[in-house]
Amino acid sequence: LKRIVRWAVRMFFAATVAFSIPIADMMKPSAVGLGLLCGVVCTVATKMVAGVFVGPSRWVIGAAMVGRGEFAFLVAELADTTHVVGTNGNLMKTEAYTVTAWALLVAIVTAPLMFKFFLR
Repeated sequence: LKRIVRWAVRMFFAATVAFSIPIADMMKPSAVGLGLLCGVVCTVATKMVAGVFVGPSRWVIGAAMVGRGEFAFLVAELADTTHVVGTNGNLMKTEAYTVTAWALLVAIVTAPLMFKFFLR
């Protein structure tokens, strides 16, 4: 049953969020650059700096605070597709969504690697 639930969760994620990512917009150099910058600064560096003030296991705690971000993809996707009544646009512009997606990808890739590295 656990395998079926794990598979179903992956399919739910793919069907709701992954298919909504605008690949052509994500590959624009400005989206990649800003996304990687936001990913490194906002999702990684800030948590590592905050971990410095914790104590002897500062790097482990800093790495643990770098969030995973699956839920953040869903929130960003909803903001990208939610129309704001009384305006001509959505809650989030597609350009901001692509930058957010890149930043979340940075967090998803680096968090487990850093956590494992600092646990050694």
